[in-house]
Amino acid sequence: MPGIETGVQFHLPTYAHVPLPELIQLAKRAESRGVDQFWVTDNLRSRNSFVVLAAFAANLEAKLGTAIKPCNISETR
Repeated sequence: MPGIETGVQFHLPTYAHVPLPELIQLAKRAESRGVDQFWVTDNLRSRNSFVVLAAFAANLEAKLGTAIKPCNISETR
């Protein structure tokens, strides 16, 4: 079927204790090895997904998306 993509999912931790520059470097390394999409989740232990996505957008060519964005989590981390 046209329009269906398949692939492999890897976990890139976005926990608040991992420095944002380190996340960017990990994502760059993954992108250089063929990863073409990053879907960022949000939970109480992770950075705000929009902060991570903005940092990735400024540094990567990959497609970006929010995997999960609960309505009740809005504080910036």
